[in-house]
Amino acid sequence: MDDKKKNHKLEDTSTSPIWDKINDEAEMLRSRTTPVYMKQRIMDALPEAPEPSKPWYKRVLDK
Repeated sequence: MDDKKKNHKLEDTSTSPIWDKINDEAEMLRSRTTPVYMKQRIMDALPEAPEPSKPWYKRVLDK
């Protein structure tokens, strides 16, 4: 029984090629940023002034 636990721990700590690939792809995705032109399009699409807040029951009935 103890041998199985030791073997299981060894498997968890060792890195395999699949995990290396997953970590590399995750790092690549983390480093992506939104292009400047897209940020400007988003900001242009936002309304100038926010709508005044309404009680929740009026917002539901307006839809």
